[in-house]
Amino acid sequence: MSESETFAAEALAQYDLGVAHYEAGELEEAERCWLRAAALGSHAAMNSLGILLNAQRRHQEASDWNYLAAKGGVVEAMNNFAVFCEDHDKPREAEHWYRQAAERGASEAMHNLALLKSQMGELEEAESWYRRAIDAGNPQSMCDFGVVLESRGDEDGARSLYHRAIDAGYARAGFYLARQANRLGDEIAEERWLQHAAEGGDPESMVILASRGGREL
Repeated sequence: MSESETFAAEALAQYDLGVAHYEAGELEEAERCWLRAAALGSHAAMNSLGILLNAQRRHQEASDWNYLAAKGGVVEAMNNFAVFCEDHDKPREAEHWYRQAAERGASEAMHNLALLKSQMGELEEAESWYRRAIDAGNPQSMCDFGVVLESRGDEDGARSLYHRAIDAGYARAGFYLARQANRLGDEIAEERWLQHAAEGGDPESMVILASRGGREL
């Protein structure tokens, strides 16, 4: 075995050991293993460090590892680093990394890029990315673009997207269906969809149901 193959094998072993520690809830041990793997060149370990440190609110450290993993071709890290850039008022850098991830098929990055382009006022490109994200099965884009269709008066098109999001397991879509039902005066459907969304963890629907004022959506 060559020296490079030895390093690669050790990096993989340390990465896998880190995963085992992480799954056992042993986060300090996981971090140590992933640091060793990252030092040996494991981009997967760099990505895992980014996720772990971000969850611990060590955002700058997480960003540094996300950047290295993104440069190493890890698609998830590209999207995560883009989120960091956007949160720190670097929209063009965020756009670059969202685009890199989106062009590699990441539907979450497609969705995030659609949101960013919409905020930039570049609505035609935003719509293009929404549609690509929808085609890739992203339920958040189904809901957000459904709202766009509603603003254009296309209630049927929006409703179709909301139902697709429901079918994909995205409970939040129930809130939008409830809002449509409210406008149509269908109190039974409104209540049913609010309940569906609330049971799926949607906080806005929970508040409406708890206040017993769910007619004002």
